[in-house]
Amino acid sequence: MDQLTGIPIQLESSLRQPPARPDGPRCKREAMSMNLYLVRNPAGVPVWVAFEDDQKRLYTFVQNTGKFHLNAGLYEDFYFGHTMTYEPLDQQRAEAAILSGVGRRDERAFVHIIERYRRDSNALSPETVFGHAL
Repeated sequence: MDQLTGIPIQLESSLRQPPARPDGPRCKREAMSMNLYLVRNPAGVPVWVAFEDDQKRLYTFVQNTGKFHLNAGLYEDFYFGHTMTYEPLDQQRAEAAILSGVGRRDERAFVHIIERYRRDSNALSPETVFGHAL
């Protein structure tokens, strides 16, 4: 459980496939379309930059690893729970939010989760998502 957001943090093994969603802004990069969001907790504090891929999987950028990690807990909230706020972003604003530090977790409070993220071999680099390093 992410103490800041109150949403369970789960890696890919527990992700269910979401339904197709025809709405939402799209950002084009080669043949891949993507949605980017600034995720705010119920208090309005930005906690994640999220990336939704072509298969409707949600990844969140974790500052501690410098990568996007599959976040099934956020997927559950995005499609079903609706406790967080999802502000659509273009690529430039998503990169700016990441560079400002959104997505950093306290290494002491989240040691076990950060270690799981560091072992995540399916994490996506910013190069994979944005087409260049940050």
